[in-house]
This record gives sequence, C-alpha cells and structure tokens, in this order.
Amino acid sequence: MRALRSGRLADAERAARRSIAEQGEDATAHWVLAAVCRRTSQWSPAAYHLDAALRIDPRFLPALQDLGALRMRFGDAEGALSVYRAAVAAAPTKIGARQGMLVAMHYCASVRAAELADAHRAAGALFPDRTPRPSRRPRASGPIRVGFVSADFRRHATLSFLPPLLRALDRDRIQVSLYSAVRQTDAGTALFRSLADRWVDAVPLDDDALAARVSADGIDLLIDLNGHTAGNRLGVFARRPAPVQATWLDYVHSTGLAQIDWLLTDGDHVPPGENDRHVERPLRLAPGTFCFDPPADAPEPRRRPGPFTFGSFNALEKVGPGTLATWAEILRQAPDSRLLISTGAIDHLPARDRALGGLAAAGVDPARIELLGRIDRAGMLERYGAIDLHLDSFPYGGGLTTLEALWMGVPTLTFRGDRIAGRHSASHLRRAGLDGFVARDQDDYVRQAVALALDPAPLRALRPILRAQVATSSLVDGAGQARAFADMVAAIA
Repeated sequence: MRALRSGRLADAERAARRSIAEQGEDATAHWVLAAVCRRTSQWSPAAYHLDAALRIDPRFLPALQDLGALRMRFGDAEGALSVYRAAVAAAPTKIGARQGMLVAMHYCASVRAAELADAHRAAGALFPDRTPRPSRRPRASGPIRVGFVSADFRRHATLSFLPPLLRALDRDRIQVSLYSAVRQTDAGTALFRSLADRWVDAVPLDDDALAARVSADGIDLLIDLNGHTAGNRLGVFARRPAPVQATWLDYVHSTGLAQIDWLLTDGDHVPPGENDRHVERPLRLAPGTFCFDPPADAPEPRRRPGPFTFGSFNALEKVGPGTLATWAEILRQAPDSRLLISTGAIDHLPARDRALGGLAAAGVDPARIELLGRIDRAGMLERYGAIDLHLDSFPYGGGLTTLEALWMGVPTLTFRGDRIAGRHSASHLRRAGLDGFVARDQDDYVRQAVALALDPAPLRALRPILRAQVATSSLVDGAGQARAFADMVAAIA
C-alpha cells in the first residue's frame, strides 16, 4: 500500500502478486493490482481484479467505489449504480460512497425525481452542522467579496462557462476569489488564475484550514461549483465560513446541505413548482444559468456528402437502454438513415459492445452504426460535418455538447426531462430561438426525428446561419450575465 500511495507502481504490483502467491487470494491485493491497472489505463484487467476482490469480500468498500467508477467509464450507469448502492449498504455513513451513488443516479431512468431528492437530503444530513452562521460584515462601501470553490479550474466544462462571467464582472461591484482544489493543473488553470482578484491553492488545506482561510478573507458569498462530483469541498461549506453560501454551475441537483442557502439556477432547469425538491432555496438567474464561451478555433459549419445521419456526441453513460431503444425506433422508421456515436468511452470494448448490442437487440443493422472514440476538441468539432441532426440522450441530456453542436450548425432534438440533468438542451435551444426542436414528449421526439430525416431541407437551411443566431443570443452574452449576476449577489449578500 505504501508503494501505491507513493506512486511506485511496479513495486506495488510486485508486492501484491507476491502476497497472492504466498498467502492466497486476498481482496486488498487484487484491489492494489486494479489500482495499478487503472493508473496505467489497463481498464479490462482493472475490472478483472476489482471483480476478484469483490468475490473474496463483497463489502470491500474501496473495490466497490472503484468498480462503480469503472462502470461509469464504460458507459454503464445502471451497472455503476448497482455497485454504488452496495457501497452505501456496506458503509452507510461514508459520504464518499454515497456521492458516487448520487452522481450515478442522475443518469438512470430507473431513478425517479422524488428518489433523487430524497437521496440528496439523506446525503446532506451526513454533513454535521458544525458552526453557527457567521454574521454579515458591515460594508459601507467597496465591492462584495465572492468566493468560488472548485476542483475544476482546469480543462473541463467549467472552462467553457465561468470565464465569460469572470471577464465581464464589474470589479468595483464584485471582488472574485477562486479557491482551487485542482490537483493536476493545466493551461485552463492558468486562465482561471489570471481572472481572479485572489487565487488560493486549496489542495494543501483540509476542510478546517480552508474554512478558516475563507473566513479570514472576509468572503460575503461563497459559491460551490462541484456539488457531489469528484474533488468537491462540501465539508468546507458544512463549516459555514461565509454568511451566505450557494451552489451553482457544475452539479445538477441540490447538494442536500442545510448550510447552503441558495441554488443558483433558472426557470428552465427548476420550474417554480419544484422548489421543494431542493434543500437550498432556488434563485433563478435571467436569462439563464449558463453563458457559453464558444471555441475560438472552431471550423466553419459545413456538411460533408453522405446519407442522412443522426449523431450523438454525448457521454455514453448518458445513453441508457431506453435511449438506445428509442434511437432504434427512429432508425426503423427512417430506413435510409444512419447513426454516428462519438464519445471517448467507445475506445473501451465493453462500451462498444453495450452500444452495438443495445441497438442490434432492437433490430438495427450494425452496418448503419458508426462508432468513433476519443479525439481532441478540434477533431470532435470537425465530426459535426458528418451529421445532420444531433439526438439528445435521456434521462441525462447534453449540456456543453448541445452548445458546441449549435455552434457547428447542428441543432439537438430533445424533450424536457423530469430532472435538471435532462433540461440543459431544452434551455439552450429556447435561448437560441429553436423552441421547435424541443419535442413535447418521447413519442413526439421520435416523430420529429423521422420527419427531419425524410425531409432534411429545414436542417440544410439552418446550418449556415445557426452560428450567427447563437452569437447574437443570451447564450454568449457574458456582459449581460455579469450584470444579472452582480444584481443577484447584491440582493442576497
């Protein structure tokens, strides 16, 4: 274990194999071997060793958590959820086990909205309310001090959404502190750092120390950007270091923490009748939650020759069995069409088998399906030239993917889901003036997809003008979002 923690992978592997040879099968030894495989991108052997560890000890928590993460990597959210549920059963008071389960639940059609809400309340209750709310500091003049806490100040979706706001904020009104929990920095980290009035490396600080730093910095409003995703610092928020606390942007539900006052959202993602699903009080930004920073090096939208092709560029874990069955029905009713699935998970054989198997089981000829794996962002944007219409997934739909597709002249066909995760595309399309691509329900989604495949003229007319339409919308209006954000902060901080 010491060798693994210090990064000496070859030594860790030798020690684990020696332990098995000398002392017999051991759950910890197999888990170490799985960890070595995961760190060296040997995903199938990693799965083998995790399965072996759990055959020996079905309640071995580290193996359960790692197997859940691996199944998500393979695009199998329902399979991941079953493993994470076992992890929670094995360690019901461990927040790490529960957070994996919470993330997986958003992707699973088997989980209803009410169950999502209950699970987040239960998770929030595991964070003890440690300290009283600090009093608001007197502020006769000067900017309001806003702190953002994230493990994703790096190349991540956050890099497409937060910089437009930070660039445009009036620093006479808002002073920005970024508390970075990023462990592997990159060029994106450098950009975020350049946009901060105060930059704090939070990695060396435990929750008590980071809470003390936030308090010492006199932060008026502290905003969590991670929710229950990897690297989050919700333990800091449980300590109430700021008089007003909120969650925003990169998570798709309530955190469940009573210590967080506000959920920053909009009316598309959380309609007024759904306030009771969230522990925090929803505060709706106008005109919307997200502002998009379009890729500066994106090629011009164009359609390469070929048959009518539906596309899905969403993460494969969003594409559950119900989505595959619905796409199969669309292909059945539009027999001359094809489907291109482009996502990094396709590089893994279990993910390829699941995608092709689900479609083949519904009667789709594999020759009509093209599967493309990981590529850099420029190459991915080029791939939009091979499709005519992007099909949204459900119950978890596209977010940044939908916006990038619009920028490349390709609308996404969607319908409003029953949860925040299933409403991103509908919100983006409305703000781009494309309400017609938001179907009434799943049946209407099929009907519209088939109609466009049989008569693609509206899509052909839209492609060359769509980027300009998006460019004049609120989706890319960083200045407008900054004004709305500053007004909102002034009202609550």
